[in-house]
Amino acid sequence: MAVAKKGAALIAAALLPLVLVLSFRNMWAVYLIAVLPWLVVHFRSGGARLIELVTRTAPGRLLTICLLLATASLAWTSGKGGDEAIVELYVLVFVAGITLSAASMPREASGQGDVPRLLSIGTLIGLLLLAFEGATGSLIRQSLPPEQEPVRDMSDTGHGFALALILLPPAMLWLSGRTRLPWPFWATALIAGAGGVLSIMVVNALAFAAGLITMLCAAGRRRWPLGMAAALGVFAVLTPLFYLMFSPPPEVIVSLPILDSAAHRLLIGRTLMDLWQEGNMLFGEGVRSVYALTESAATVTLASGMEVKTVSSHAHNIFVQFLYEFGLVGYLLFVAGGAFVFRAIWKAKLSSRTETAIAGLLAITLVYALSHMDLYSIHVWCGIAFSTMSIMLQARSLP
Repeated sequence: MAVAKKGAALIAAALLPLVLVLSFRNMWAVYLIAVLPWLVVHFRSGGARLIELVTRTAPGRLLTICLLLATASLAWTSGKGGDEAIVELYVLVFVAGITLSAASMPREASGQGDVPRLLSIGTLIGLLLLAFEGATGSLIRQSLPPEQEPVRDMSDTGHGFALALILLPPAMLWLSGRTRLPWPFWATALIAGAGGVLSIMVVNALAFAAGLITMLCAAGRRRWPLGMAAALGVFAVLTPLFYLMFSPPPEVIVSLPILDSAAHRLLIGRTLMDLWQEGNMLFGEGVRSVYALTESAATVTLASGMEVKTVSSHAHNIFVQFLYEFGLVGYLLFVAGGAFVFRAIWKAKLSSRTETAIAGLLAITLVYALSHMDLYSIHVWCGIAFSTMSIMLQARSLP
């Protein structure tokens, strides 16, 4: 079975650059190919470990309650496709739960395999190709069918780059273990930073900066990277409150002389918080109810003259979206689960390099969660699960 694990990892690593550059939404397929042997070999032991985590740990119980609340909300949601979204989330939690449980087992039981090495190589190749795409205006995508507007190709390149950044911390962890020389780290960082700036999405540059600054905090004291990630997490949790207390009203937001993307995100966040106050504040409007608002949302004109909907089908902030869809009860459960997970990471006896990689992943993910992600972006969650698995597998071999 070790051969099957290595073969699956090799296939996934070969497909990863192509998916990042050409078809970012198919990240789930790469993830499934890589973890399929793990599911087969460790289905029983990993499943038993997953049941133990769900029933005997606070984060597991809270996650289960959140999923049950989301399922129950199907009874009152106005969202379309809520049942499909719930099924997708259950499948993802099940697959990720078993594979991450297997990855946390003793090394001889789980078989470290070649997942971290091959994933890291695939990520770095994809990063190079995406940086080239950003510098050339998506030359590769423009030369391949289907033909579409250049702006659309650049947008897809930006989304692929976001996935590459999520996969970057374990790749950097792997690089740091191959050589003591600093240039591979800084060369990779330079390529990632250039790609973030050249991509059409400003959030990529922000995510790269957050991840790099957090990881560089390791030059100070050991716990500084996790402390930086925790501070960003607290800010993220308080985001809905900031929208309610400090965000200008929609009629002022549309006149602000800022980037259209920033104005639109502010507008969506403030509109959703206003609607939350007017609706079911305790239990929310139900799964995928944000998507249902798009058809009836008003169209406004930004300061640049661009016309946008007051609410997009894509919330661009999972904290605001979670509060609107599942109410104060669901949001508090979600935050408590995240706090327990972070507490477990803080108390675990991990190497400084592992802590730095985890902190970098948390910082990058939080930036995307604040301004890019949707709760039902399965390809992004697959990237996060893949990245987490790679870090866990490397952690056992680090002093």
